[in-house]
Amino acid sequence: MAYNARRSPDGSRFAFTTLMPGKNTVQLRIANSSGGGATTLVDKNVAGAVGISWSPDGQWIAYGQRPPAVVKIRANSGAAPDVLVQLTPEDFRPGYKLVEWSPAGDWIAYVSRHGVSLISPETRKTRPLTARKLVAFGFSKDGRLMFGIERDTKGKGAQWQLYQIDVATGADKLLGPVDLPASVDDLAGFSMHPDGARFLTSITRSPFDLWMMEGFNPPKTWLDRLLRR
Repeated sequence: MAYNARRSPDGSRFAFTTLMPGKNTVQLRIANSSGGGATTLVDKNVAGAVGISWSPDGQWIAYGQRPPAVVKIRANSGAAPDVLVQLTPEDFRPGYKLVEWSPAGDWIAYVSRHGVSLISPETRKTRPLTARKLVAFGFSKDGRLMFGIERDTKGKGAQWQLYQIDVATGADKLLGPVDLPASVDDLAGFSMHPDGARFLTSITRSPFDLWMMEGFNPPKTWLDRLLRR
């Protein structure tokens, strides 16, 4: 089973993960967009290789893994993963799968229990960006801004809200509500349109319904059948 696919910046390749049947093992793989066989980059359990993101030059791939860490790897066969930052189990935010490489190449954003942080892929310098619990986010094309959606669980505003965050200062600004159906449970992915004015994301929905049935004859019990009722 293949999932979590992300296309390279030039569109020539895409990275994805596969779950090996019967082995409970997840592989990180890469393939050409034109077709052909896939190459395995990490042939072991990478815990979903969550949040796959390419470097702007297409030479590296960053992802999150468990035990919680942000890792980068050369996008070619035989490369060894390079752990950029190791997170503690207490710091890791369960269920979140976000790692995003800035188009400027200077930062990799990742989520934790404390919000969103940045790490330099070269110096490994880290710093917090925002305490907001963004469920989907992405950088502007020049890397100077981040746009992200936060879920309001306090009932003080719209359930889903779009924020703009200055990468240099961390200052944020509410841009407005995001009108999504009430049945939406979560968001996944964030892709900025080339015009910088629109973005693409995906939603998960759980349409649980409660039905009441009336005007039908209930099935007869064995006693009803015996008494011919």
